[in-house]
Formats: sequence, structure tokens, C-alpha cells
Amino acid sequence: TMQQGSAALERLGIAGAVQASDTPSRAHYVFDATGALLNAFSSTAFGSRRAPAPRSFWERSRNVALPRQRLRELLLAGLAQHDAAAVEWGWAYAGHADREDGHVSVQLERSCGDGASPARRTVAARVLVGADGLWSGVRKGALRRLGVVADTEEYLGVLV
Repeated sequence: TMQQGSAALERLGIAGAVQASDTPSRAHYVFDATGALLNAFSSTAFGSRRAPAPRSFWERSRNVALPRQRLRELLLAGLAQHDAAAVEWGWAYAGHADREDGHVSVQLERSCGDGASPARRTVAARVLVGADGLWSGVRKGALRRLGVVADTEEYLGVLV
């Protein structure tokens, strides 16, 4: 699901393509770590009672959902329209800093192997997209810059 990031998708010019790739879900299930169903809700029901808002609200306010690989394809296509060399594989996020000109400086590193120190570099970007997975280093770095220190994520024992 895309909970945030619509502004970045708009700036890349791919918001319409993401919306067109939407694979909407009509229901949502919550399981505990053993696989037992804790709750289920949909556009018409929440647990054993009706949804708190009409269906039109549910449809309008739900998140866009699409397969991760499709989002990756759309992001790469959007980036290629702006700069064909925008993506270099093999570099890992190591941190970022906001700049006064509205851009962001992104620190990257690449393993050199054989125990050598990693190669490091800094690139400037207009947008930093944190599409690096559940344990996002980009998200952790952004939260740390906001004063929210969460050095470890905690598994809550729930699958959604």
C-alpha cells in the first residue's frame, strides 16, 4: 500500500500510472503470530458491526495498493524521464541531510569486499523516496532528524 509519498509520485509524473495500477482490496484481515484471526473489516463491516462511514467515504479515503515490483517499474520509468542515469545499483543508503536550497544530500556507500572500508559518496537530489522496505533506513534517518529515536523496531506479533 502507498500510505504516503503522493507528492513524490506527482513530482515524478507517475501518480496517474500508480493510480491506474491500483489493485484495490475490499477487505482487511489481522492475524496474530500463530495465524489466528484477530479481526476483519471491509467497506461494509468492521468486526461484527457496520463500518463507521458510508461506502463512498471508504472508497475515497483508502490507500492505493499495488505490487512492489510494479511500483519499482513505475519509479524507474519516472526517473528515466528526468535522467536516464538516475539509478545506479549496488549503493546503500547511509544517511541524508536537508539543504537550504530545498534539495537533499544523500550519503551512499558500497561494499568493496575483502574487509576493505566501503566506498562512500554524496549525491544531491530534489526528492528522496524511502522505498527501501519494512525496516527502512530512509524512514529511520528521517525520524531521527525529527528527534524521534527508534534504533530498533519491535515486532508486535500481528500480521496485517
